[in-house]
Amino acid sequence: MILSAGEQRRVMVLNHLEKGAVTVGESAWLLGISERQVKRLRAEYRQEGAAALMHGSRGRRPAAGERSGSGTGPAGARSGPDDLAGLQPPAPH
Repeated sequence: MILSAGEQRRVMVLNHLEKGAVTVGESAWLLGISERQVKRLRAEYRQEGAAALMHGSRGRRPAAGERSGSGTGPAGARSGPDDLAGLQPPAPH
């Protein structure tokens, strides 16, 4: 299973949340989502692991006329307390 950079970011933040290194509010800020969404993601992550964080249409062919984006590719997953030091919330769309 290969995770995108955004999915890897979610895994890293949720791992820190599970360890108690960050709060639900801090996790929401780091991921740019609501606290309610963080709680939903955490529940799914606890049940299914990293697979729960993958986009639902992963591996499907785009509809006719739509282009497919390749994304950024996998980045090296890191873990540890210093990993969150450089994280900032995602840029608004």
